[in-house]
Amino acid sequence: MISDEDVEFGQAAAGTTITSRFIISNTGDTAVRVTKSKPPVGGGFTALDALDEGTVIAPGEVVHRTVRYTPTGIGPDAGTWQITGNDSTGLHAIALTGAGSVPWARSSPSAREAS
Repeated sequence: MISDEDVEFGQAAAGTTITSRFIISNTGDTAVRVTKSKPPVGGGFTALDALDEGTVIAPGEVVHRTVRYTPTGIGPDAGTWQITGNDSTGLHAIALTGAGSVPWARSSPSAREAS
């Protein structure tokens, strides 16, 4: 079971980063072996924790995975982390979305006084 297959990072100013995580839990009675794990590539998303193929998740075990979002520019970004196990739940495509925005700049006191 994956906690949330839609991970929304919201808006982030260009040049900043946001991290978020999702949780994989084995709520069944038998171990689940990860048969496919394809972390996001590009789109401003980077996996900070590996989930190697062959990883065994024991019954009752909870695994956290963290993803970093660094906007590639202004506008929407999207990525996917695909995970499959040797259970009956099939392919899980964790959708990662975020949007790069213009950095917010505060004017300095001297700039305000000059106007």
